[in-house]
Amino acid sequence: MAFEGDTAHLDALVEAQHVLKNAPSRHYLMKNRYAVELVRLGTEWGIQRVTVDNVWRTGDPGVLMGA
Repeated sequence: MAFEGDTAHLDALVEAQHVLKNAPSRHYLMKNRYAVELVRLGTEWGIQRVTVDNVWRTGDPGVLMGA
């Protein structure tokens, strides 16, 4: 995380495994990079912008729609 006055920038690499409850053999695995811009709101921080870039994915994309 990088701070610059009342703004900050956070980078995160997130891996998510999606599995259908009624069909656990079906899955979709994704790794995404999140670039988050934050702004100070008094004593707290708020998200100003989030950019998500997919790094890679594998499996059945229909799992994301519950199909």
